[in-house]
Amino acid sequence: MRRRLLLSYLSLTALILLFLEVPLGVIYARREHDTLIATARRDASALAVAAAENLESPPGQSLAALASRYRTETGSEVAIFDAHGQPIVGFDAAEPGGSGGTEPSVTSLVEKALRGQSSTARRTDDNRPQLLAAQPAQVDGKTVGAVVVAIAASSTDSRILRAWMGLGVLAAALLGLSALVGLLLARSLTAPLVRLQDTAKRFGRGELDARVPAGGPTEIAALADEFNAMAERVHQLVETQRRFVADASHQLRTPLTALRLRLENLAASTGSPDAAELEAAEAETQRLARLVDGLLTLSRAQDQRGKREPVDVMAVARDRRDAWAPLAEERGISLVVEGRTTRAGALAVSGHLEQILDNLLSNAVEATPPGTEVAIVVEASTDSGDPVVVVHVRDAGPGMTASEREHAFDRFWQGQDRVGGSGLGLAIVQQLAESSGGNVELGEGDGGGLDAAVTLVTH
Repeated sequence: MRRRLLLSYLSLTALILLFLEVPLGVIYARREHDTLIATARRDASALAVAAAENLESPPGQSLAALASRYRTETGSEVAIFDAHGQPIVGFDAAEPGGSGGTEPSVTSLVEKALRGQSSTARRTDDNRPQLLAAQPAQVDGKTVGAVVVAIAASSTDSRILRAWMGLGVLAAALLGLSALVGLLLARSLTAPLVRLQDTAKRFGRGELDARVPAGGPTEIAALADEFNAMAERVHQLVETQRRFVADASHQLRTPLTALRLRLENLAASTGSPDAAELEAAEAETQRLARLVDGLLTLSRAQDQRGKREPVDVMAVARDRRDAWAPLAEERGISLVVEGRTTRAGALAVSGHLEQILDNLLSNAVEATPPGTEVAIVVEASTDSGDPVVVVHVRDAGPGMTASEREHAFDRFWQGQDRVGGSGLGLAIVQQLAESSGGNVELGEGDGGGLDAAVTLVTH
């Protein structure tokens, strides 16, 4: 927008200069040419009057003296012709018979003058422009000869050129000034819009406390106020929802724990006919407890918009491998870490990568059959243009279809034959990855199973 505003200012200025300076230059050039023509005709007329009497009789030295005196006083040249168009005094010599009528332009002027017509023309003599003016020499209405004056036009042309150059310099200076003023005006108009755009981006990234600073033109300031009011309402609604989920999850944990303990005690003291029902009720209670814990974790993940810090991805992967190794060994699963890069540093919110791997490993260990392997693979990549670190968690379970992978990050979603979970694990992983400036994708493993890939930017 700033470029468009600046271009509009410059276009308007250029258009105004075009309509002002071009006519001014043309008028000035025409006036200079008219002045030069008037001077040449005036001199030619005066010389024609002075030469008319001498042309009636055989010419003597008076015409040559007249031409010489004119050359000396004005620096211009003159040629005098008789009634037959023969040169008496030429441009290059003051003696009778000198050259002066050999050029077509001069000959044409002399012919017109002998017919009683005044005329002008331009010529170039030794690369010097000249203006020629011809006047008939008449006595009692009878044409007895012609006088042609050649006045140098270089000074006039130089003045016209300087005038055009001056107008060009003035136009350039005005355009430069217009560009400077236009840039300042464009910045003053677009700066509030840029601030509004930046605030909208921050708000879209989850910074719900982002607000547009006050200032700017009235219309933009009103738009900023409306945006701030909308952002405040959205912030309040989201915070209310988050607090409700967090509070409800937190408050439900205590009665659920008490209910589970009572069911365990009741199962221990109850006979076999009711034991199965109590165990089923206890399992449902545990599932409900996991669901409440998942909601609480997800609510906290949404609230965590902390500062990203450098994280040693390989160290975190080995630490989570060690933490989950006992459970994996108990189920007959091999848990390994593979590093395919010497640069394993990434940016993440403190604690987020650990929670991400915990959720992914929980799902992988649950889905992987005994005697197989769960692998944590850390590798560097530049496929997206920027250097990133990708952490893969690959299992040997049944995997997911393409349709299931599309819905896997939906909250409370569970695929077929996946009963018992909360349906929040992958939603939590996605929220934590996005809070750390990364993303997570699900793919099909090379040998079957599921490949969960978490991408984080490098520091």
